Amino acid sequence: MSLRAETGVPAGSPTVVVDGVTLAYDRRGEGPPVVCLTAIQHGARDFDALAARIAHRFEVIRLDWPGHGRSGADSQPASAARYGALLAGFLEALDIREPILVGNSIGGG
Repeated sequence: MSLRAETGVPAGSPTVVVDGVTLAYDRRGEGPPVVCLTAIQHGARDFDALAARIAHRFEVIRLDWPGHGRSGADSQPASAARYGALLAGFLEALDIREPILVGNSIGGG
Protein backbone atom coordinates (compact mmCIF):
# COMPACT_ATOMS: atom_id res chain seq x y z
CA MET A 1 0.00 0.00 0.00
CA SER A 2 1.29 3.46 -0.82
CA LEU A 3 1.87 6.09 1.83
CA ARG A 4 -0.68 8.25 0.00
CA ALA A 5 -3.37 5.55 0.31
CA GLU A 6 -2.55 5.04 3.98
CA THR A 7 -3.49 8.66 4.71
CA GLY A 8 -6.93 8.27 3.16
CA VAL A 9 -10.21 6.54 3.76
CA PRO A 10 -10.09 2.80 4.52
CA ALA A 11 -9.53 0.32 1.69
CA GLY A 12 -12.79 -0.68 0.06
CA SER A 13 -14.48 2.65 0.83
CA PRO A 14 -17.07 3.85 -1.65
CA THR A 15 -16.31 6.30 -4.44
CA VAL A 16 -18.31 8.75 -6.51
CA VAL A 17 -17.32 10.43 -9.78
CA VAL A 18 -17.71 14.22 -9.79
CA ASP A 19 -16.76 16.20 -12.90
CA GLY A 20 -14.59 13.32 -14.10
CA VAL A 21 -12.77 12.85 -10.76
CA THR A 22 -13.17 9.69 -8.69
CA LEU A 23 -13.54 10.78 -5.07
CA ALA A 24 -13.17 8.26 -2.25
CA TYR A 25 -15.06 8.81 0.98
CA ASP A 26 -16.08 7.17 4.22
CA ARG A 27 -19.39 7.47 6.06
CA ARG A 28 -20.06 6.41 9.62
CA GLY A 29 -22.45 7.23 12.41
CA GLU A 30 -25.97 8.63 12.49
CA GLY A 31 -27.41 12.08 12.82
CA PRO A 32 -26.75 15.43 11.18
CA PRO A 33 -24.02 15.18 8.51
CA VAL A 34 -20.52 16.43 9.33
CA VAL A 35 -18.28 16.60 6.24
CA CYS A 36 -14.54 16.58 6.98
CA LEU A 37 -12.24 18.33 4.49
CA THR A 38 -8.46 18.00 4.68
CA ALA A 39 -5.41 20.02 3.77
CA ILE A 40 -3.40 19.36 0.62
CA GLN A 41 -0.98 16.43 1.09
CA HIS A 42 -3.27 14.98 3.76
CA GLY A 43 -6.08 12.44 3.74
CA ALA A 44 -9.27 11.53 5.53
CA ARG A 45 -7.38 9.77 8.32
CA ASP A 46 -6.65 13.22 9.72
CA PHE A 47 -10.17 13.00 11.09
CA ASP A 48 -10.01 9.47 12.59
CA ALA A 49 -10.12 10.72 16.19
CA LEU A 50 -12.95 13.16 15.50
CA ALA A 51 -15.01 10.49 13.73
CA ALA A 52 -14.53 8.06 16.61
CA ARG A 53 -15.53 10.71 19.11
CA ILE A 54 -18.71 12.06 17.46
CA ALA A 55 -20.11 9.22 15.29
CA HIS A 56 -22.62 8.36 18.02
CA ARG A 57 -24.34 11.75 17.43
CA PHE A 58 -23.44 12.68 13.84
CA GLU A 59 -22.97 11.05 10.48
CA VAL A 60 -19.29 11.71 9.78
CA ILE A 61 -18.36 11.87 6.09
CA ARG A 62 -14.63 12.02 5.35
CA LEU A 63 -13.52 12.90 1.83
CA ASP A 64 -10.17 12.37 0.10
CA TRP A 65 -9.46 15.27 -2.29
CA PRO A 66 -8.29 14.47 -5.84
CA GLY A 67 -4.87 12.85 -5.93
CA HIS A 68 -4.96 12.31 -2.17
CA GLY A 69 -5.68 9.22 -0.12
CA ARG A 70 -7.65 6.82 -2.30
CA SER A 71 -9.15 9.40 -4.70
CA GLY A 72 -8.19 9.62 -8.35
CA ALA A 73 -6.27 12.40 -10.04
CA ASP A 74 -7.81 15.60 -11.36
CA SER A 75 -6.96 17.14 -14.73
CA GLN A 76 -7.35 20.61 -13.21
CA PRO A 77 -5.01 22.22 -10.69
CA ALA A 78 -5.93 22.31 -7.02
CA SER A 79 -7.51 25.55 -5.85
CA ALA A 80 -10.13 26.59 -3.34
CA ALA A 81 -12.53 27.30 -6.24
CA ARG A 82 -11.96 23.87 -7.82
CA TYR A 83 -12.34 22.06 -4.52
CA GLY A 84 -15.48 24.08 -3.79
CA ALA A 85 -16.99 22.97 -7.09
CA LEU A 86 -16.02 19.34 -6.44
CA LEU A 87 -17.46 19.54 -2.94
CA ALA A 88 -20.75 20.91 -4.28
CA GLY A 89 -20.96 18.03 -6.76
CA PHE A 90 -20.00 15.52 -4.07
CA LEU A 91 -22.73 16.76 -1.73
CA GLU A 92 -25.28 16.68 -4.53
CA ALA A 93 -24.26 13.15 -5.62
CA LEU A 94 -24.66 11.84 -2.08
CA ASP A 95 -27.83 13.90 -1.45
CA ILE A 96 -26.28 15.56 1.59
CA ARG A 97 -28.19 18.66 2.59
CA GLU A 98 -27.15 21.30 5.11
CA PRO A 99 -23.93 19.64 6.26
CA ILE A 100 -21.68 20.89 8.99
CA LEU A 101 -18.31 21.47 7.30
CA VAL A 102 -15.10 20.87 9.22
CA GLY A 103 -11.84 21.64 7.45
CA ASN A 104 -8.23 22.67 7.79
CA SER A 105 -6.01 24.56 5.37
CA ILE A 106 -7.60 24.43 1.87
CA GLY A 107 -10.31 22.26 3.39
CA GLY A 108 -11.24 25.25 5.52
CA GLY A 109 -11.02 27.57 2.51
